[in-house]
Amino acid sequence: MKPLLPDDLPPDLKNMLSRCLSDAAQERPSFEEIVKMFSSLKSSSWFQKVDESQWSELCLQWNSFAETEVKREKNEMDEYVKQILEMSKAMKVPTAALCMIPIRERFLNDVNQD
Repeated sequence: MKPLLPDDLPPDLKNMLSRCLSDAAQERPSFEEIVKMFSSLKSSSWFQKVDESQWSELCLQWNSFAETEVKREKNEMDEYVKQILEMSKAMKVPTAALCMIPIRERFLNDVNQD
């Protein structure tokens, strides 16, 4: 589940954070875009009214979401590799041949097409 974004976020920040949370990797902003966005917003009135506890809570939520997503993606990758290994054993594919398959790229392409 994606973290909720505060309703009173500046529109540019809300858009950027929504892009960061996108399921499609190609829609996510680059690190450079994120840094530029925060640099331009750091003096905005929204950031000045956020108290330390609110900010800490938001950071905890976003970190928790990121950790959950990393675990989910790792589990998906592990399952994908397991399926490949099972199929290769059934087809008697030599292990050396499997080392030539770009598994991670293939997995990411499959995920992006969903």
